[in-house]
Amino acid sequence: MRLATLLCFAFLLAAAARAQAPGDCALGQARADLAVSDVRATLLNTGSLFFGDGVQAGYVVPRRACDGNPCSPVFAAGIWIGGKVGGEVRVAGSRYANFEFWPGPLDEGATLPDPDDCTRYDRIWVVSLLDVQVYELTGEATPDLAEWPVGLGAPAVDAQGDPVVPTHRDQLIDLEAGERPVVHGSQTAFWVMNDVGNDHAETGSDPLGVEVRVLAFAVLSAEPALNQATVYRYTVVNRNSQPLTDAYFNLFLDPDLGDAGDDYIGVDTTRGMAFTYNGRDSDSVYGIPPAVGYDFLSDGLGAHTYFVGIGYPMDDPTTAAEYYNRMQGLWNDGTPMTEGGTGYQTGGDVTTFAFPGDPVTGQFWSEVDEDNPPGDRRQVAHSPAFTLQPGEARTFDLAVVFAQGADYLDSITRLRAASDLVQARYDDGSLLEPGGIPDGDLPAPTLLGPPDGTLFHDEPAVLEWAPVAGAFEYLVQWSLSPNFPPDSTNSALLHDTSISVGGLPNEVLTYYWRVRAEGSAVVGPFSKVRSFVYYHYVYLKDWAGNGAGIVETAYPGIPDVCADAGDDPGCADYGGNTVFNDPNANSDYYLTASGNGLIGRLRRYVEAAAPYDYELRFTEAGGYGL
Repeated sequence: MRLATLLCFAFLLAAAARAQAPGDCALGQARADLAVSDVRATLLNTGSLFFGDGVQAGYVVPRRACDGNPCSPVFAAGIWIGGKVGGEVRVAGSRYANFEFWPGPLDEGATLPDPDDCTRYDRIWVVSLLDVQVYELTGEATPDLAEWPVGLGAPAVDAQGDPVVPTHRDQLIDLEAGERPVVHGSQTAFWVMNDVGNDHAETGSDPLGVEVRVLAFAVLSAEPALNQATVYRYTVVNRNSQPLTDAYFNLFLDPDLGDAGDDYIGVDTTRGMAFTYNGRDSDSVYGIPPAVGYDFLSDGLGAHTYFVGIGYPMDDPTTAAEYYNRMQGLWNDGTPMTEGGTGYQTGGDVTTFAFPGDPVTGQFWSEVDEDNPPGDRRQVAHSPAFTLQPGEARTFDLAVVFAQGADYLDSITRLRAASDLVQARYDDGSLLEPGGIPDGDLPAPTLLGPPDGTLFHDEPAVLEWAPVAGAFEYLVQWSLSPNFPPDSTNSALLHDTSISVGGLPNEVLTYYWRVRAEGSAVVGPFSKVRSFVYYHYVYLKDWAGNGAGIVETAYPGIPDVCADAGDDPGCADYGGNTVFNDPNANSDYYLTASGNGLIGRLRRYVEAAAPYDYELRFTEAGGYGL
């Protein structure tokens, strides 16, 4: 009987190990911005924040005072999670590459819905109070509002204000039934990740088997501390069939506070906040140096560590064991941190907090107290240890706060005040409530030109609107879709009331544009949407070869560009809009096709020309050219 029990137990452990086998998913490509307040924060679903996928200056604050000079206090950030599964140390985390989180949820037993493809969930949904208000007034919903993924855990309430309880994973919000997303602050983003999607190339660890649901939000507020803060809610769910013990949730940070070469770091243990400040009283980017803090609102901190480029064991961790040592407040080799100096074998008392002294007063152990040379810093804020049973979830709330004072030390004093305000609003629950729009709402701008549907031929489209009293700047957007999807919408933030839009694709395409006014702590609604048509002659031979004929389109006031192919250099070698004969279809020409490929583009030339002139000219050379 005992042997049978042991064999059964061994079988269950083997099954659990198989269930944790990583999949073959590609790294997520989705990205979105929080950009409603005085912060622009770029979000990704790889476990990284503000960095990756070519993002530059992914965290900008104050957003409205930077004017093309990215005022960024944080270069890169991201989460690490570590713990023990069956006594084995496992971690998921990274710094700048080899990210170890992939899009989407997990099934029980830490298995993927599709082991080979996570792209179905490669999306970040963003909704704002303005989006909801526009829907209430017009019935028009943004794609993210209409497809708010309640089945994945995105919070929503029904018409009575009760939480919507999802019944299946693919469930979307039912706006017509009165359901509404829960918008924290003024703008909220939601996405889901897991650590099972592929091999952990950074740490070499087996997967933990965790699903991570993320809510990130910004608060549009007249109070600078709130207007210049962003908040992140990470809900970690143990999908493994075994407990996750001795676990830690961690925020990795590479804080380039303006100029990356003059920074100091510290930790305020009473506030549960790691922070970065300048080591000098001036900064080449910010001028008067600010300070930035990383505030663990819900659980406080269990440790604060840092890396230096002076070699092992104080350099960046590279293995699962080294990552896990860092999470416990140890050095890479497992040596305890000690107070004083660099914190490595100083003879001082053992601690888990690097530089917890007060730089303002000079008390205790800080980088100011040590008179360290300022430089590039990397730090990690760690939660206290916790345990997750199978199926159990734990939520970690943290905020990035910012302040700029009269000098580099005064910025720390003001940062503490900002932290206290954000923490107080979190403790009384108001931080998570809808932020609303402050008094002094800005109206939608009045569009001046061009008239709706104006055609621009081989010249930039000049978009103009009337100035709005109280506006600090204007956000103008143009897109091929009137719904302005984030992944295919162009945006510009500027003080002027006009913009020249050129360099568009060489096609006949209809663009939609809109603009809104923004103040120092208020954002107005978007204007009505207008369209314009951009027409540009394209030489299809350059990318498709010769064809059976040439299509020319001509608009009012524009001469036929190829009246005589022999006389016009632009038409030499059939450099016009080539039409290919179709040997496999019932129709004579590919122009009957549609879509976004070559033939769909050709067809749009003719469709866009109507009801104006176009002509089809056959050539002796002909040929399919394919």
